Amino acid sequence: MKEVVCIYNAKGGLLGEISYLCKRVTAQSHCELCEISHGANPLGKKEWKLLSDRFPLPVHTYHLNEADDLACKAAEGNFPVVLLRSGKDYEVLMDASDLKSCRKSPSIFFLKLAKKLNILF
Repeated sequence: MKEVVCIYNAKGGLLGEISYLCKRVTAQSHCELCEISHGANPLGKKEWKLLSDRFPLPVHTYHLNEADDLACKAAEGNFPVVLLRSGKDYEVLMDASDLKSCRKSPSIFFLKLAKKLNILF
């Protein structure tokens, strides 16, 4: 079965979230995927949830410390990243520049994702 794996450029958990917020405020780090899926809302954008639930493939998001080793290896240290998982194999679908071109919009993200996967959405 195929699935979409999205990995943020941030660690999960309370300390990870605080660290990301501090780095973001001081312009030391940024995550375009965070902007698309959450923006300023720590609970996430409703539009992201709605579209990810409707997408033809399962869409899963992970923080750096939650992603499996094979996914991180496929990303080659470039985060945030969106991968296609087929069994144990991963393929990079979108990198940080692709995510930036989505202009923080879940709608644009899912349309671009569908186009890359040649899926009607």
